Amino acid sequence: MLVSGALAVMLGGMVVLWPDISIGVAAVLFGDYLVASGPMRGWTVPFGIITAVAGVTLMALPLASIVTLAIVVGICLVVLGAIEIICSYEIRMSVKEFSRIDAGTTDRS
Repeated sequence: MLVSGALAVMLGGMVVLWPDISIGVAAVLFGDYLVASGPMRGWTVPFGIITAVAGVTLMALPLASIVTLAIVVGICLVVLGAIEIICSYEIRMSVKEFSRIDAGTTDRS
């Protein structure tokens, strides 16, 4: 924990002191990750290719790519949130229906 805490303090200080450089470095490192992990997605070859291309793009244009990535992540979060709201409603309705069936108040045919 001591090493982890020390690294967190150092990295946090570097981000505060040099935010532009930190964002660029983070973008390049994330691009490296995408390029390395893209081909390993054997079950979905097209997604692996897209991931690798995104990684190369991220390394070539780190700052512009980070902004685009933030927008895409934001859109994905909105869509995911909407899906979760819809699913929670469906689950609630299913539980109510099951409760009625279990109590014998609904026809089971």
